[in-house]
Amino acid sequence: MRVASFVMAATLLLSDLSVATKAVRMLGVEGGYNVERRMDEQARNVVKDIERRQSSSDTIQSSASDDRNSTIATACLDTLSGITSITNDAGISACYNIMEMDQDGHTFTADLRLYLAEEPRGAFTTVQPDNLMIGVTYPESTVFTTTNTKRSLRVKRQAATNMTEIQQYTLMGSIDSSIDLDKLTNDQVMSLMVPAITVNAVSEDDRAPVETALTTTDTAYFVVGEFRGEFSNNAASAEFQAQAIEQSSVFVLPGTTLGIFPTGMIITLSWLLIFVLAYGWGTWRRYQHREFYRKRMHMAAGMPSYEARTGKKI
Repeated sequence: MRVASFVMAATLLLSDLSVATKAVRMLGVEGGYNVERRMDEQARNVVKDIERRQSSSDTIQSSASDDRNSTIATACLDTLSGITSITNDAGISACYNIMEMDQDGHTFTADLRLYLAEEPRGAFTTVQPDNLMIGVTYPESTVFTTTNTKRSLRVKRQAATNMTEIQQYTLMGSIDSSIDLDKLTNDQVMSLMVPAITVNAVSEDDRAPVETALTTTDTAYFVVGEFRGEFSNNAASAEFQAQAIEQSSVFVLPGTTLGIFPTGMIITLSWLLIFVLAYGWGTWRRYQHREFYRKRMHMAAGMPSYEARTGKKI
């Protein structure tokens, strides 16, 4: 933003200098051409300096991103190298890390990487690595979006024994605000951010969909970033996740909130309106019947008209 402002200012400076030098020539000042040339060179040097700074800033940011990516990749490969057997038919191993977490805002950023670790088995034998699709399912309290995807489309099947990265995802997650994270332990908080990972594809033999799930033995969790080295297998258990959600739910006094909004409000107000109309109509009809009865009794008793009565009640 600041660099763009500097570039704009330099551009305006060039424009102003051009106007000034034209004025110098019009006034016939000696050496006007040389003055114009020197001023123009100085202004262009300012622009070049700004562009050089901008290029340097972009290079630094790119270098920082590359360093971070290299750090994650190294940590993942070091951990996954200890896996002796892959249980899923696709021969895929995964590395999942929470890079950032805002506990107050209930948000987090996750990094997910898939690696070709072994030769595929069964229906995945004929599926090429670039045709694999990833399925990510978080606990019901968590929603996510994919903000960045990298697919290594040039991966060949022969590279399976080299633990080659084939896909990379950046996931932005959000935990339901009704979850009170302060009530949970680290393992329980982690469990709300641990997804179930599946690999999906279409068989090239009969074009039928095939699917295989990655287990905790196929995946390296939290090797960098938040919760580094704190993962336990319980965090990936659906039962453990459900217990964490139930335990952390904020207590709401029954009857103080509408369960479904705005549907609940619409239904409640509709019934209220029907009740008021029915009760009001009945009250008005009873009032009319009372007045008619009083008039009839006055007439039967030979008393003055009901409108001119003295106030004696019947």
